[in-house]
Amino acid sequence: MCGIAGIVSIDRTLSKYELSSRIERMTTAIRYRGPDHEQFYVDESVGLAFGHRRLAIIDLSPSGNQPKESNCGRFITVYNGEIYNYRELRAELEKKGHQFRGASDTEVMLTGFTEWGIARTLPKLLGMFAIAVWDRKEKRLTLVRDRVGKKPLYYGWVGRELVFASELKAIRALPNYFGEINQSALGSFLHYSYVPSPLTIDQGIHQLNPGSFIEYDFNVSKVYHPESQEYWSMSEAQRVGGSDPFMGSEKEAIDQLDFLLTDATDKRMLSDVPLGAFLSGGIDSSLIVSLMQKLSSKPIRTFTIGYDDPSFNESHHAKAVADHLGTQHTELVATEKDAMGFVESLGQIYDEPFSDASQIPMLLVSKLTRQHVTVALSGDGGDEFFGGYDRYRTTQKLEMVPSLAAPLVSGAAGLMFETLNKITHQEKYLRASRIIKNFDSESVYYHYCANWNVPENLIPGFGSSDAITQWTAGLNPKSRGLLSGIFYWDARRYLTDDGLVKVDRASMRNALEIRAPLLDHRVIEFAWRLPIEMKLGRNHGKHILRELLYRNVPRELVDRPKQGFGLPLAKWLSGGLKSWSEDLMTEECLKKSGQLDVKLARGVWNEFQSGRKNLLNTVWAMLMFQSWYFAREKAS
Repeated sequence: MCGIAGIVSIDRTLSKYELSSRIERMTTAIRYRGPDHEQFYVDESVGLAFGHRRLAIIDLSPSGNQPKESNCGRFITVYNGEIYNYRELRAELEKKGHQFRGASDTEVMLTGFTEWGIARTLPKLLGMFAIAVWDRKEKRLTLVRDRVGKKPLYYGWVGRELVFASELKAIRALPNYFGEINQSALGSFLHYSYVPSPLTIDQGIHQLNPGSFIEYDFNVSKVYHPESQEYWSMSEAQRVGGSDPFMGSEKEAIDQLDFLLTDATDKRMLSDVPLGAFLSGGIDSSLIVSLMQKLSSKPIRTFTIGYDDPSFNESHHAKAVADHLGTQHTELVATEKDAMGFVESLGQIYDEPFSDASQIPMLLVSKLTRQHVTVALSGDGGDEFFGGYDRYRTTQKLEMVPSLAAPLVSGAAGLMFETLNKITHQEKYLRASRIIKNFDSESVYYHYCANWNVPENLIPGFGSSDAITQWTAGLNPKSRGLLSGIFYWDARRYLTDDGLVKVDRASMRNALEIRAPLLDHRVIEFAWRLPIEMKLGRNHGKHILRELLYRNVPRELVDRPKQGFGLPLAKWLSGGLKSWSEDLMTEECLKKSGQLDVKLARGVWNEFQSGRKNLLNTVWAMLMFQSWYFAREKAS
C-alpha cells in the first residue's frame, strides 16, 4: 500500500531539476501514505517523473521498492495496492521461462505486462490497485484502477503536463496548479455527502472509474482526453448474474459462498508484517473474523471502537464475538475529546468535501489499529451486495404496490410521512416522504441519498439544476426492476465514492492497509447471481451471510437491529464542537468561502441550533465544505 504520483510533459521542456523538484513536492504532500521509503524516477528526455511513497507489506527488502522497471526494460511502474494472486501468476510466468530477481507482487505484475501486454494482464489480477505504467517502447502512459475502486487515482492536464496521483493534494502541490472549484461537483456533494466519480471538486481533474484503464500516447504533441476502457464492469457483472441465476438450494449457495469467501480471506491474510481485523460485532466483520480465525493457528488481533455515550456504544457486542472466537481483542472507548482531535483536520484529511460522519470513528479505529498492526481486514461490501440496508426492504415493499394504485398510495403515504416529520423532526420521515413519491430507480435512489433536495439553491449563480444527471453520468445499470437498480446504484456509487473513500483516507492517514474479502470480484459476481430471498430474509437483510456466520458464531451474539458506525454527533455539535462549528457558519466565514448562499445557509444552521436535529446531515455537509475550503486555502 502506498502513495503514487507522476508527471509527463508533452513539450519535454522541463529540466531534470524541475521534474525532480515537482515530483518530490507531490509525494511529500502524501508522505503519510507510505512512511517506509521514498523513491523517484526521472527521464528528462521524455519529460517524465514518477514518485512513490512506500508502506512495505510484502517483500520488505529493497527489491520491493518503486518506481520499478520490468526485467525486460520496457515498462516502468508506480502502483498502489496489492495483487493477492501474485504467487499463482508468478508460477505461471516461470513455466513460460521468466525469471525473477525478488519476491514482490510488483515484479510479477510487470512481467505479466511483458508476457501478455497490459490490457490482457489486467483481468488476471486479483486485488486492489491504482497503477501507472510507462511504456518506453511506445511512449505511452497507462493508468489503471481496480474493479470496485478500492484505491483512488486522480488525473488531468495541468497546462501541457499530464499529472496523476493517489490524492488531489499531491496535484495541488504543483507550483503551476490553480484549481478552481467544480460547481457541478459541489452541488452533487451537497446532495449526496460525497463527490461522485469521475467528477472531482477541482475543475479539470478527474477520478479514473473503477474497473477501467486509460492510455495516453506521447508520440503526439497535442493535449487530449482519450476515452477510458473497461476491463471489468459492475453493470455487466449484474447483467450476467441476472441471466445466469444460481439454481441450487440454499445450503448449496451457503457452501459455495463459504468456499469463495474463505479463499478470498485466505489470500488477503498474506503479509510480511503484523495483521489483524476490524470487529464491530455486526454480521460482516464477525463473519470475516470467524473465517480468519479458522484459517489461523494463533489468535487473530481484533480491534473495535466504542463510545462513552451508552446509546451509541456497541463495543460489548464485538467483545462477545471476540471472546467466542478466541481472538486477541483491543477496544478503544472514544470520547468527545477524541473526536475533537480529528474534526478540525477532516477537511485536510479527506482532500475533497466529504460528510459521511462515520469518517470520525473510522479515523479513530484506524489510529488504534495501527498502533498494533500494519494490515487489517474489514467487512466492507456486505451491505451493498447482500442486502444490508433498510432501503432494500423499503424498496421491496414499494415494488409490491400495484401500478394503478401507486399514485394513491404514494400520495397518502407521502402526506403521512410529512406530518410525522413536522411532529418529530426526524430526518428518516423527511426522506420517506420524498421517496414514496418516486417509483423509478434513479429518482428513488436520488431521494434516499438526499441532504439538500435541490442543492443548486444553496449555490449562488449555479445554473445547472439537474443533480440526478450529474450523479448518473456515465453509468448504465443492467437492472431488472426498481430493487435491482437500487442494489446497482449502491454498489457502483455509494460504495465506491463514499464507503471506500472513507476507508482509504482514514486508514492511509494512519499508514494502515485495509483489505476487504467481501469485495473480491468473484464474491461480487456470485452475489449478483443469488435470488433476492437469499439476501432479504423475512425479518432481516444479508440472510445468506447470517446463515454462513451461524456455522461459526451463535446467532444470539449477532442477531440485533443494524446500527452502523453511529456516533453522538448532534450532541457533540452542541457541546465540545460548538465553538468550532459556529465559527465556520458565521456570516463572515460564509462570505469568505463565497460558495454558499449566506442567508439560506445561516437559516438552516439557526434551525438546527434551535432543535431541528433532522437537519444534522445537511448541517454536517455545510460544515465539511467550509472546513475543506479553509484547509485548502491554508495549504495553498
